[in-house]
Order: sequence, then structure tokens, then C-alpha cells
Amino acid sequence: MKDAPRFNYTAEEINGIAKNSIENLENRIKEIIKIIPKDVKNILDIGGGSGRYSIKFAQDFPETQITMTDIVESSVNHARLVANKLNVKDNIVFETQDMLELPYEDNSFELVFCDGVIQHSEHYKLAVTEMVRVLKPSGRIIISANNKLNFPHMLYK
Repeated sequence: MKDAPRFNYTAEEINGIAKNSIENLENRIKEIIKIIPKDVKNILDIGGGSGRYSIKFAQDFPETQITMTDIVESSVNHARLVANKLNVKDNIVFETQDMLELPYEDNSFELVFCDGVIQHSEHYKLAVTEMVRVLKPSGRIIISANNKLNFPHMLYK
């Protein structure tokens, strides 16, 4: 049986990977913001975790109402704390919600955003059905999923 590969990185290499990951995240956010309509009225971020996207959306779209959800209450509390420290509070709310049972009315959001979450659910079809249900007819859904080819993600698993 073949041994599993081992990661033998120096501290300098790890710091370089971390720096690259931060730069990649910043570039990713810039690319996502480019495809969001400038006049969007509300955004639902499903599985928002640390709030990194929701907080940036709230900063870049001050007239837009942002709703960040996550199933993990401690993540929601952490995101709320970060937003408060950054003085981002007027157009963002944080809620503990399950993407499989969203409490919102049909046709509620102009944009539904879900990054790096859906691949963790065996009920991903139901999750997408819920996203479509709460999306306005002319709205947009942005979904991305991590996979085994996403090297920085592998380091943190």
C-alpha cells in the first residue's frame, strides 16, 4: 500500500501560501462584485461563515440590504462581531438558518450567494431548490464549491 503524501513545508513556505490565499480571496471578491448588478436591492448569503463576503458586499453596496446566514450560531456571532468592529451595521443582518429550510417568503431576494458550502450537504438539490424559491424571478444565483483541486482548501481540511 502506498503511503499518503506528506506536507513538509517550512514556516516561510506556509506564510507564502497564506499570503497567496489572502490575495486569491481578495481577487475572488473583486471578480464576484463585478458580476453583481450595481442596483441590487438585497442579497442573501447562505453559509456565510466568517462573514467575509457579506461584510464586503455591505461595504461596497451601501444601499443594498445584506442577509448573511449560517447554520453554525458561533459563526454568525463571529461575523456580527467583525462587522461591528468594522462599523458595518446599517445594511447587514446576521441570522442562524439552515439552507435546506429557509424561512423567507418566495421571491424575496434579487441575489442569492453561496460560496464553499453546498458540497458539504448530501441534500444539495434541496438546497438549490430553496435558493431558487427565495430568488426573485429576474434574480441571480451565484454558487461555488470547493473541490480536491483547490489546493489551499486542502491544507485546512
